[in-house]
Amino acid sequence: MGQLGHFELNEAPTSISRYNRQYMGSLSINLKPGAPTALELQNQITADLAARGLLDGGLQVTASSRFGAAALAGQLFDTGKWMFLIAVFLVYLVMGAQFNSWRYPVYLLLPVPMAIIGALILVWAVGGGLDIFGILGMLLLIGLSAKNAILFLDFVLERMGKMPLVEALIEAAKLRFRPIVMTTLTVFVISFPLIFSRGQGSEFGRSMGIVILGGTLFSAVLTFYLVPAAFLSFEGTRQGGFNKASAEMAAAAAGVQGEAKTETDEEYGI
Repeated sequence: MGQLGHFELNEAPTSISRYNRQYMGSLSINLKPGAPTALELQNQITADLAARGLLDGGLQVTASSRFGAAALAGQLFDTGKWMFLIAVFLVYLVMGAQFNSWRYPVYLLLPVPMAIIGALILVWAVGGGLDIFGILGMLLLIGLSAKNAILFLDFVLERMGKMPLVEALIEAAKLRFRPIVMTTLTVFVISFPLIFSRGQGSEFGRSMGIVILGGTLFSAVLTFYLVPAAFLSFEGTRQGGFNKASAEMAAAAAGVQGEAKTETDEEYGI
């Protein structure tokens, strides 16, 4: 054996893995509570390796499984904006069919952007991040934030034909305040266990609870200001123009009737 070669002790991998004909190495990390999400950590590692020039020659950092947390979060971030826009459009169509109008759903969806802003503010305040469950919470906010506007606007539309618009808005705010507060408190009760739970797997629902709590609180408060202000600004102007046109038509009709009566009197010599 000495004539053919020699033995040397050294470290070597026990197995060599390949993926798409390329060598592959896996790294498993268990995240502590309060640590960045798997997708954020993967992006940090990728940026660090790229800054060091270690990702040249076709090397790349990917999730080891298509169904892992980082992979699912990456896919959801890529398709999340389209999912959100499609969900808003579908809600708009349903509300348009319910109220038989294309204008009223616009007022009902005004709290949705405010809910998203409130959710992001609370996520930033607690120092967390958005994961797949947080993005799903954003989708839930579309219905949770619009329901308060539906309770308010539906009552206004019932009173518009019986009283002036301003009085209808004030009465709706007084009589719908308690139902809106009760439904908002119900959502709070649902979100608190998700946020403060410490059991196994509780970290998955924490981001969703934070998003729902912040978005619902922000939208519920602004529903009593944003929706009535927008409705009064646009519908009040439209109603004023309609009343003005009706008055002009009534005056014109009265003038025509007066002229017709004068001609009839002259014809008969009265």
